[in-house]
Amino acid sequence: METPPRSITADAAVEALRRGAILYKYGRSGNPHFREFVLRKDDAVLEWESKGGRIHGVPIRDVREIRLGQTTPIFQRRRLPEVEHLSFSLMYGKERSLDLVCKDETEFTTWVKGLSHLVSKHTGNQFGDVSQSDSDTASDTDTETSRTSAMEEEPSTVQLAETSSFAEDTRTDRENTGSLHKNLRNTLRTEFQSIQDVYLWGSNTKGQLAMDSGTKQAFISSPKLLEPLLELDVVNVALGTTHVLAVTKTGDIFSWGDNTFGALGTGDVRSVAQPLLLATMCGRRAKSVSAGMSHSAAITQDGELLTWGLGLGGKLGHGNEDPVQIPKVVRSLQGISIRQISCGTWHSSAISSNGELFTWGLGVWGQLGHGSCDSAMVPTMVRPMH
Repeated sequence: METPPRSITADAAVEALRRGAILYKYGRSGNPHFREFVLRKDDAVLEWESKGGRIHGVPIRDVREIRLGQTTPIFQRRRLPEVEHLSFSLMYGKERSLDLVCKDETEFTTWVKGLSHLVSKHTGNQFGDVSQSDSDTASDTDTETSRTSAMEEEPSTVQLAETSSFAEDTRTDRENTGSLHKNLRNTLRTEFQSIQDVYLWGSNTKGQLAMDSGTKQAFISSPKLLEPLLELDVVNVALGTTHVLAVTKTGDIFSWGDNTFGALGTGDVRSVAQPLLLATMCGRRAKSVSAGMSHSAAITQDGELLTWGLGLGGKLGHGNEDPVQIPKVVRSLQGISIRQISCGTWHSSAISSNGELFTWGLGVWGQLGHGSCDSAMVPTMVRPMH
């Protein structure tokens, strides 16, 4: 059982920051890692070293808020209630955050106390904007309010361990992460294994790589992180000829790239170089998507199939060749649960939950498998070979 914390002054807390500690850092990409953080000797920058040996830092003067809990977009990628009370974020710059988890209450209180004092000193903000998001639950708010209030009181009233014992603990951490860090590591390891980042490379002639708006590179030869969707768990990505679709864990669809024929499903033909949330799904949650040449398809979590974009050859399956600018249910497959969809250049195919194969679109080369070279305007079952 952890020893009840005792009081420490703000100056002693800052001294502890100068000695440093090993904290669990959430990153903008990849999985969280243990990193050693230390306050630079001039008290102006909080520094840490990345795995590759590069020194990173956040100037204290740039910190505009110290936010308790796991409320930032980066934390929200995998919010863990069991360490919520040990988590905090330094909000700095325009939209940046440094998101950290401490090993115990003593370490948490020390770091928040010390950083609050430094931010107050450098910025003139009396309490360093120690805050808690309004999104927290009522029970969380009751718990955290008393802790936040403690940060705002006089230094002698803040509850945490004596400097001498904390210093010894810090030296131990540098030699070995210790049982507390090991327990934290074991608790969190499996939670982050499902986080997936998306990387894109290749042609960017239509903005399909979702680069910065000011970038006009025609292509990229090395994988580039898809930063706009970092805070979301992407579970499925589909690459069309010149557009891209992505599905998140919550079933939202994002689309970007060429929209000349409505393949983005946004209701217009305006191309975009940044992921847009597809609001035209009308509340439906997607399970998977597919992208072809200027047309797209999505399977909902209920097994319903929707298609949109260029309709030439009947590849949308709506009984005609008309273009469609928003997701539209393929009515001939209503009542049939679809588990897989694939969009080709001029035709499409789908597999039902019963293993039935349906194809439709242009058939001039026999690609539909119907025993002829005829096209099909609606999904038609491929008969088994005998």
